[in-house]
Amino acid sequence: MHRLFSLSLLFVLVISMSGLALAGGRNDQFDVAEFLNNPAAYGSAIVEVKARVIAINANTKSMELFESTSKKTIVVNLNQLTKSARTMLMRSDIRQVTVTGRANLVDGRIVIAADQVLPLTQE
Repeated sequence: MHRLFSLSLLFVLVISMSGLALAGGRNDQFDVAEFLNNPAAYGSAIVEVKARVIAINANTKSMELFESTSKKTIVVNLNQLTKSARTMLMRSDIRQVTVTGRANLVDGRIVIAADQVLPLTQE
């Protein structure tokens, strides 16, 4: 009975630690300059970027952001969002957003496949 209790406790501990490890690795604040210097370190990581919207493609499939700390532009692919979410972005007066998604380097430009785009309120 004592051995079963110990194994159960160990199982719960391992599962909780793995959950914490996964939660800690997701949505890290994205350092654009570091990514450009060493894209292999990020791989195809899930990142979170807060930036200013400078353009939304007319077919609502992509948008372009300006990240002020690194002074770089970032292309955001919106194909993974629902059509209603893309239409809302097109029709709204959003100036700053937080984008969560997978970052890759394509032809020297940062491209994020957006999983989520949230508008930021103006301060």
